Amino acid sequence: MRRRSLKESLERYVVDAGVLIEYIVKGSPYREAVKKMLDDVLAKVTELYLTPITVFRNHIRSG
Repeated sequence: MRRRSLKESLERYVVDAGVLIEYIVKGSPYREAVKKMLDDVLAKVTELYLTPITVFRNHIRSG
């Protein structure tokens, strides 16, 4: 049986910039969920990806 590397066992998510905003806003109902996800990134359990296209699209909508 082949051992899975750490890289293969990580959960991976592509997040929208709005997810990070939910962490910044103190009264957000999603803040704790986002905090857990960011803690998992620091613990190297999860990888997060934020693409430039996602950030740019959100910038246009909100600007």
